[in-house]
Amino acid sequence: MFRSLFLCFLFLHLMDTRMFLPLARPLLHCHWEGTGPICLGRCPFDAFEVLRSGEPNGQGDYFGNTCFFGRKSLCCPRSKRLY
Repeated sequence: MFRSLFLCFLFLHLMDTRMFLPLARPLLHCHWEGTGPICLGRCPFDAFEVLRSGEPNGQGDYFGNTCFFGRKSLCCPRSKRLY
């Protein structure tokens, strides 16, 4: 059991899809999904993912704790303007 859990976390950690997008201005109505240190961020059905990261990387003040495993998702609602 522990081994499979460890392998799952290792896979999520190695699946590094971070994008270093310097956002010129903050995105309105957007928020980070996922809680550090173990982040399993996914956007809800009514939102879309703008980027995925495990570290703040200058991506906003509301990132929260850095992820030791996994990634957080920056989610924006489909029904609202972003800027």
